[in-house]
Amino acid sequence: MIILHVTYQLKESCYEEFTKILNGLQVEKKSRQEKGNIDYSYYRPISGKDEMMLVEVWEDEDSLKAHQQSEHFKELVEIKGDYVKETKIQKFVAARENACLKGEAMNFFEVVKKRYSYRDTFKSEPVPKEDIERIIMAGIQAPSGYNFQSTSFVIITDDAMRKQIGEWIPTNAVQTAPVIILAVSEVIRADTGAYFDMEDYSASAENIMLAITALGYAGVWMNGVLGRDNCERKLAKLVNVPEGKTIRAVIPFGIPVYPGEQKEKKSFAERAVYNCFK
Repeated sequence: MIILHVTYQLKESCYEEFTKILNGLQVEKKSRQEKGNIDYSYYRPISGKDEMMLVEVWEDEDSLKAHQQSEHFKELVEIKGDYVKETKIQKFVAARENACLKGEAMNFFEVVKKRYSYRDTFKSEPVPKEDIERIIMAGIQAPSGYNFQSTSFVIITDDAMRKQIGEWIPTNAVQTAPVIILAVSEVIRADTGAYFDMEDYSASAENIMLAITALGYAGVWMNGVLGRDNCERKLAKLVNVPEGKTIRAVIPFGIPVYPGEQKEKKSFAERAVYNCFK
């Protein structure tokens, strides 16, 4: 399997126009329809307005070479120079069974089955920026009531900040995680008075947990700790949370030292019924 992480450094203020060109050419859609394609996704990195990231996953070299001979690829190459200042490409070759940390998404139901809450020690290895942003994009793309998109995210990788959070939340996971995500919500009311901040943040947090699993990492969704010892207020002050927003979850993640598995769940018959309870 072939995985490409492509970063486009765009010319100043070209992001919107380049995006329109890509949409017009239907590069993403057509590439995903090609034989041998596993994933072909464009992302806008959180860190910069003049960058664009592309993640490609192909079954083998032959399918990648065929893609590079396609008309939509040639069209992209032809117009790219008008918008792209620099292109950086990272290429990985991985066997399917060992591909999780190389960017391949597992089968959805496999991800659901493998997701578990990891509360133990993480390895000190940093998480690549590309993986962090794919995980956050999964949270951003979660369902949202009225599409208010009331959840935002703070990604903490700074050593001093992680150490401080580890003192406030002294668990193995928080104290050793290379990345800590804070899910932050706000109440946005519809004309009817309805609001969905809790539902929105929960959907985002679950998407993030699934994405963490899909990329071969482990993590834990924590919120009970926020009500202890003014923890939420301390965190909010540390990361300058604006007035009107509230930290709802702390999600430390990384590569587990002691990988685990999902706890046993009750059977289908114990948890679900058709049409009505008997």
